[in-house]
Order: sequence, then C-alpha cells, then structure tokens
Amino acid sequence: DVDYCIITAGTDRRTETEGGDRVHIKLTNAEEAYIRYMGDKYKGKTVVVLTGGSAIDCSGWIDRVDAVLYTGYAGERMNYAMARLLFGDANPCGKLAETFPKKLEDISCLNTVNDYLTEDNYVDDIYVGYRHYDKNNIEPRFEFGYGLSYSKFEYSDLAVKDCGDGVEVSY
Repeated sequence: DVDYCIITAGTDRRTETEGGDRVHIKLTNAEEAYIRYMGDKYKGKTVVVLTGGSAIDCSGWIDRVDAVLYTGYAGERMNYAMARLLFGDANPCGKLAETFPKKLEDISCLNTVNDYLTEDNYVDDIYVGYRHYDKNNIEPRFEFGYGLSYSKFEYSDLAVKDCGDGVEVSY
C-alpha cells in the first residue's frame, strides 16, 4: 500500500545535446511501459516527474497517471525543489515555456533540415509556436503557458462599461 507512486522519467544527455536536433520526443519503451504499469496499479495515486530539455510525447501514458510535473533541467537543487512542490511546501506556479505537441508530426519544423544536415530551412515563417497550431488546426497536448497550481481563484462582481471606442472590464 502506498500514499502516492512518484515516477521520475525523462531524457538524458544522449537525447539532449548541443549541435544536433532530437530525432524523437518519446521516452524509452521501457519507461513508457513502466509508467503505464504503475499508473494502472496505483490508479488515483500516480505522479510522473518529467525531466528534459524540451517537449516530451506523453500520449502513450498520460491517461493512466493522475499528475505530471515537468522540471526541465533545473540544476543541482532540483530534487529539493521537486520534493517541496510534491509535498505542498511550495506552490508549483511555473508555466510551460513551450508548447508540448501530442506527437512529433505536430511540430512546425519537422523535416526542415536537408539530408546532409548542412542547412536549416526555416519554412515556418511566423507560424511557429501557437501560430502553427492555430493555422493548422492542431490541438497541442499542453500549450505554451500551461500550468496549474494549488491556488484557487474566484472572480466576482464582473462589470463591463462601454467607453465609446472600447470597453472597460472589471471584477
């Protein structure tokens, strides 16, 4: 019996490197199988802590876990910070700095490098990030700025005032 099942997974220095692009955005098959197994075994109690330098495809297991905490590469005090977040001693108020696609094929720059890896062809123009997803009607896994916190917010006393050339909204 467990209070919670906390699984750490992510990419490593072979996947995330300077001077080269990632060829996939998935975890290893073993990591994905383990997350699915533990998520099924500890339904309602499973948290995945993801470490990586960029987006990770969660499609193979996201529906089997109850929470995901993305840490990026947070440095030498990451484990301490992660524990504070998981135990509720600090509020996980950070937001994603990039969009996480559902699959690799959803990204805008796929197949833009020539066969010899000698040049990048930036064919996306201004259609990067959310513009790419909007233009192509693609629903991302998690959009830029996504993130939840322990805080609860409530809005009340909504008022809309016509100012002639616009409106003023207050609450």
